[in-house]
Amino acid sequence: MAYDDSLELMVKYLLNMQFYCENADYLYSRDTNTKIPIPGISTIMQRFADDILEHLHLIVKQQYHDFLVEVAKKLPIPVEKIERQFWDNIHELDLSELTDLLAVNFLVGPTRETLQKRMFDELIGDLKRKAIGIIGTPNAEQIVQERLEALYAQTDSVVSMLYNLVLLEFLANKYGTKSVIEHVTELVDKYSSRIVQKLTEK
Repeated sequence: MAYDDSLELMVKYLLNMQFYCENADYLYSRDTNTKIPIPGISTIMQRFADDILEHLHLIVKQQYHDFLVEVAKKLPIPVEKIERQFWDNIHELDLSELTDLLAVNFLVGPTRETLQKRMFDELIGDLKRKAIGIIGTPNAEQIVQERLEALYAQTDSVVSMLYNLVLLEFLANKYGTKSVIEHVTELVDKYSSRIVQKLTEK
């Protein structure tokens, strides 16, 4: 089923926003204040987009649940949670006002967001446990949590970059070449070490 080019542009915008500058091979930090070159990222992002676009016709046919189910076969997303958020977002709209563009916005945006948050939360959990072990005091968990919350409050540049790097690592392992995977993994390790250092410094 054909769909308007504006829908494809919207999908790519939602996937790339505060993450990647299309065709530039740069990864942005979440706050977009920093960017680092990642050769091969353009191919990865196109393949990521293709996996979403392949099922875009289901949104056009208003088969929103089916769209999420198909995407979930390729990406580890919580279908029920995203679907619930979708209906929460549009509950004040008359269904006749629900355009394809709005539906894409309320489905594709949260798909990337939940995927990214899952990857980041898993990594941060690992880094917190490592930092707690390094500090090794009875109140280490409280110290680490307070320091982490302070980094979030400051919109720390290392945290901001790691937030996007961890999603890119997942995408690289799924869509990238061996050299890209190795490069991104090295960057994740580098920024992860800096976070642990911030959480454990005296």
